[in-house]
Amino acid sequence: MYSFVILSLLTLALLLLVSAIFFLLKASRSRAALYRQKLLSESETKLEPESSLSEISDETQYQTHENDPTHLTNSRLYELLLSDKKEDSDWEGDHEKKKKKKKKRGKKKKSDLRGDESGGEKQLGEGDGVVLNPRTDSISISENKPEFVCLYPFTSTSSATQRKIKQQYDQLVKCNNAKGLTLAQVGEFANCLIEAKNELQHKSEVIKRKFSITKALLFKADRSSFDRLRQQIYKLEMEQKRVEEDALVYNWLQQQLKLSPAYKKVLEISASMELKNKSGIELDNPDDEFSDISFEELLEQEKKDSFWVYSSLQSTTPSTKDELGTVSIGFLGMGIMGSPMAQNLIKAGCDVTVWNRTKSKCDPLVGLGAKYKSSPEEVTATCDLTFAMLADPESAIDVACGKNGAVFGISSGKGYVDVSTVDAASSILISKQIKDTGALFLEAPVSGSKKPAEDGQLIFLTAGDKPLYEKAAPFLDIMGKSRFYLGEVGNGAAMKLVVNMIMGSMMASFAEGILLSQKVGLDPNVLVEVVSQGAINAPMYSLKGPSMIKSVYPTAFPLKHQQKDMRLALGLAESVSQSTPIAAAANELYKVAKSYGLSDEDFSAVIEALKAAKSRD
Repeated sequence: MYSFVILSLLTLALLLLVSAIFFLLKASRSRAALYRQKLLSESETKLEPESSLSEISDETQYQTHENDPTHLTNSRLYELLLSDKKEDSDWEGDHEKKKKKKKKRGKKKKSDLRGDESGGEKQLGEGDGVVLNPRTDSISISENKPEFVCLYPFTSTSSATQRKIKQQYDQLVKCNNAKGLTLAQVGEFANCLIEAKNELQHKSEVIKRKFSITKALLFKADRSSFDRLRQQIYKLEMEQKRVEEDALVYNWLQQQLKLSPAYKKVLEISASMELKNKSGIELDNPDDEFSDISFEELLEQEKKDSFWVYSSLQSTTPSTKDELGTVSIGFLGMGIMGSPMAQNLIKAGCDVTVWNRTKSKCDPLVGLGAKYKSSPEEVTATCDLTFAMLADPESAIDVACGKNGAVFGISSGKGYVDVSTVDAASSILISKQIKDTGALFLEAPVSGSKKPAEDGQLIFLTAGDKPLYEKAAPFLDIMGKSRFYLGEVGNGAAMKLVVNMIMGSMMASFAEGILLSQKVGLDPNVLVEVVSQGAINAPMYSLKGPSMIKSVYPTAFPLKHQQKDMRLALGLAESVSQSTPIAAAANELYKVAKSYGLSDEDFSAVIEALKAAKSRD
């Protein structure tokens, strides 16, 4: 009797337990159905009741919703689901009998859910799945599909972690459907997601760091480098945007995971499973944006970026190291400017042959890999393209046209580029002698001194044969930051003389200002700082000012060359009847400074001529 009662109670308890499990499962499906219903109500396009994945057209146009994680995920799900279409068909074949039974039982329910033809929407039934159409952001119902569809909509599957997530997720779904899901499997999948999150955060940090360094270089770069920097920053911004899209997808995955049957098991493994994207901290002060970037990082990036060496005006002529080496280059004159210019060509991989009146000045370049010839004639005879950097018009003419000069070795098809500062008449004379041999001529005087020559930051003012200009362009870009083509021979020389006339007058006036500030009791160092921050700022002031105050004149551009350029500029002005009283007065100061034995000092030593005039007064 008692055993019968106990057995009855156990049976009743078992029935209650089964009922509880049934109602829990039904409640879970109801919540999923509510979520799908919400997606249906928010979709822009309503599909017919019988729509399915096979009815979604690849040609359907859709509007991109930027930064919408659901839309991003839908797009990637759509691509993956299309590739799995065949597998879905096999799955349906395996469950054909089950589908028929469910259709019979739910025939009435399905007819009710479809609604009338005037616009009733189809509702979800038990066992139905949701298929997302990324091209319209619409949703179709695939009957008798598993509730938990595969979710791995990343921008690529090249990452080993992402491939691992895909494999484990598929296995997780299979085990869940077979009711063989274990806590260990769920835990392993959760760890994969956390691994993927960490990998994504690391990628984001690397990109942000590189972005910050490049952006910092933009603020420190010359204006001529702006376009190349902007292009690099644009690429980094696109890459960063892609990472941010992946982060949005991870957040969406977290939300979908909470709706899945495996969610409770995931909670049992880890209560701290947060898949939020790591958000950056907004800086209060934009000036602090680059405060954590060291000088070494900036220097390393500068060495990697070619825009610090090459101009943005790159030619379609040979530019790679191998291609540059196919053109043999000659260089005549190894002075303050010529030597660093030739060194830059050698370092860029060019085949360079050098000459100088004093052979010892060629030795450092030979040590770098250059060849040496004993005369300009031998250089032009063996080289395709010859550059000449000489001190004055007399030297330029003698090297080009004198005994064993360049004209005796050069021939048709070759080129001669004179980068010396000479007057227009001298340049025209050299051009005529060179072109009589059938060779091409280009004048290309430079704006810049020793330091820009060493750094490859010269400005070339070219004129002459345009084909030679195009051929010489990649080599000019190695030695300078920009170049200008000014037309006929003589224009380049004239432009250089005008520029140097202005520079000489500015230096003389600056020297007067320094001495006047000292005379009235002002600090000349403060004067230099004020001028450097004002509208009349020129790099020359901040570079030369401190040494002028200390009466130290390290030579970057010799005073004798500045006086020579002033003399030539005044001659040019006289030839066209142009009055230049300021330049004429400045020229007299340079002549006085030369008489004091300052010819080989930097041209900023002109201040000594003013000091001497003050003492005489």
